[in-house]
Amino acid sequence: MFSSTYVECLERDQRGFYVNEGYLFKERKFSILQGSRRKILAKETHEGGLMGNFGVEKTFSLLKEKFF
Repeated sequence: MFSSTYVECLERDQRGFYVNEGYLFKERKFSILQGSRRKILAKETHEGGLMGNFGVEKTFSLLKEKFF
């Protein structure tokens, strides 16, 4: 889905998705593929210097505010 949506958005916005400076966003949220980057963001938000340890639900809630 990600690659086809990205290619479509290079032409015009699609279902709330758009490309800005080469990055895919959905409704002003930065889109992150499943994989190591997503795990790093979750780990850093949960236990690193970005936020502190708020628990799983609070961590994912904070991430969902900025990322899709």
